[in-house]
Amino acid sequence: RDASFCLEWGEVHAIVGENGAGKSTLMNVAAGVYVADGGYQSIDGEAISLRSPLEAAAAGLGMVHQHFRLVESFTVAENVLLGFGRKAAVKTLSDAAAIVSAKSSEIGLPVDPHKLVANLSIAERQRAEIIKVMLLGARILVMDEPTAVL
Repeated sequence: RDASFCLEWGEVHAIVGENGAGKSTLMNVAAGVYVADGGYQSIDGEAISLRSPLEAAAAGLGMVHQHFRLVESFTVAENVLLGFGRKAAVKTLSDAAAIVSAKSSEIGLPVDPHKLVANLSIAERQRAEIIKVMLLGARILVMDEPTAVL
């Protein structure tokens, strides 16, 4: 019922347990998908109260879900552009493709920004999801069962 953990820059943590143990629920609370019914969260020592994934994103938290959240009939770059919305500095498809390529190279997760998601392998889709979340400003990446689809 209760969970407590501390993350430091550059660390990787895994939460393991049986089916139904609450791992995905905990990840969804951490990423603002579900609202916590108790306890607290903090980032950089500052208490936060996340009531939505948008608030989590603004706080620097991003989540890669077990099931992909990509539009299959769009390219990787179009999916990234869709995630940015109207308020972003990235407004053109060519800008989105350029930042996908740059981030892909930077973090060593190759993916073609011009390729349709429907034509990507499962591993490429996973990479596209990770890159999308990171480009939206995630400093903390929450991944729910990242190898389940591989």
